[in-house]
Amino acid sequence: MAKKKNFEESYSKLEAAAAALKNESVSLEDSIKLYEEASKHYGECRAILDEAKQRLAVLDKDTDEIKELEQ
Repeated sequence: MAKKKNFEESYSKLEAAAAALKNESVSLEDSIKLYEEASKHYGECRAILDEAKQRLAVLDKDTDEIKELEQ
């Protein structure tokens, strides 16, 4: 079973790839590889944030339903 990605880990790798891309001495080929890596980590972060947003929406809905019952 694949290890579930963790936001902080993916974000840290995204930041590292972005920082490396700023280095002017990086070759074009390495820049492309770094861009691909950054894009992968961005996608992972985006997916984790989307999942968290959905979970929060469910919690908000549950909270609203409880408030309605209390009235």
